[in-house]
Amino acid sequence: MLKIAVISDDLTGANATGVSLYNQGFSTATVLTEPENFPMTKYDAICFNTDTRYVSKEIARERIEIVTKVLLDKGAEIICKRIDSTVRGNIGVEIDAILSCMGEGAIAIVVPSYPQSGRTMIGGYLLLNGTPVQETEVAKDPISPLKQSFVPKIIEMQSTRKAALIEIETVLQSEEEVKSAILVHINEGYQIIVIDAITQEQIDRIALSMASLPFSFVPVDPGPLSVSYVKRKLRSTMKEPKIVLSIGSCTSLSANQIKNCIKAFNIKPVYVSPFELANNNESREDEINRAIKLGIERSKEENIILITTLFPGQEMLDLKALISDQHLSEESVAKLITNSLAEITLQVIQNSHSAINGCFSSGGDVTSSLCECAQTTCIELHDEVVPLAAYGKLIGGNLDGMHIVTKGGMVGNEKTIIECVNFLNRKIDQGLSI
Repeated sequence: MLKIAVISDDLTGANATGVSLYNQGFSTATVLTEPENFPMTKYDAICFNTDTRYVSKEIARERIEIVTKVLLDKGAEIICKRIDSTVRGNIGVEIDAILSCMGEGAIAIVVPSYPQSGRTMIGGYLLLNGTPVQETEVAKDPISPLKQSFVPKIIEMQSTRKAALIEIETVLQSEEEVKSAILVHINEGYQIIVIDAITQEQIDRIALSMASLPFSFVPVDPGPLSVSYVKRKLRSTMKEPKIVLSIGSCTSLSANQIKNCIKAFNIKPVYVSPFELANNNESREDEINRAIKLGIERSKEENIILITTLFPGQEMLDLKALISDQHLSEESVAKLITNSLAEITLQVIQNSHSAINGCFSSGGDVTSSLCECAQTTCIELHDEVVPLAAYGKLIGGNLDGMHIVTKGGMVGNEKTIIECVNFLNRKIDQGLSI
């Protein structure tokens, strides 16, 4: 059932916001045809590119009104307006068009900040890596040059409505202060409210304030506010987070941790034979394909998919015997196993029946192979679950933005994997973004 509609003025923005929504557990599609002809009710979220950044105001207004009316007729609960992160385009005109279609009760909350990309707003002035946007290369856009950095004025120059501003001083105080400021401006008759933000935490605070008020809000932003608001507004209808556990460590502690985790969460593990993975031949490929298929099948019903090379009562793998049989070094055989486990894990995540929100890995070699397989450039670190167990996000590659908790095979006690899973689920549920 359609819950969320994102109206973007270009395709790149539509896709970027759509991926963020998908990573929060919403089935998402970017529509490339006329909206009337697309089966929107198959998805939770629809992103639509109006291609209006560089067209005339008249054409922009007409396209936005047509799309908004169709999306509302299809039952979209939340309309989001995705804008350029440097506020180029017909922003004021497009906000007007959406508000007119939604009626007098609709309120646009404009937060142009995108901290991860160096976009912040202070005192209503949009900064790009600390520099007013009108003084950057972006201002020299040959089609849509920027002569102004004060966002309320940029909007008012294009809109028939006045724009109120809530400055960073209020945002820094509390969610309640932000909520009160929004209410004051609504009672004053404003339908467009621009709000400062420097960090994602502040954007989340704004989203929480919006979600707790009984108004039809339209988040207007480059993506972070829309995703944060949607998650909080639709929290009661959200699916449970779905995560993958990838465990290759073969210690007795790991065995007990896995046993307790299976029992605590009623998991049906995907067991992978390390003996088959250590054979550099066709049987290895067969085992990889079998495990991938089973993992994808598990993703239909299970919120925790455990992939491990550690069977109950399994004997220790005799690497020396394999070395003599295959004429490989001990390091090469170990790498074959961890690379295979990484390939299985990546394929299950990418082909899951619904979005995988996070990943847990145990064993430094396992984590390293997974990052290499996914072409991850770094793990952006955020917290420590227990000593030597880190939480962060994968940056770059095929799992960009994925929440991850990783620990060493000998780390913790018999309940540590349970702690890590609970920690990971909490972070995903909070919708924290870097």
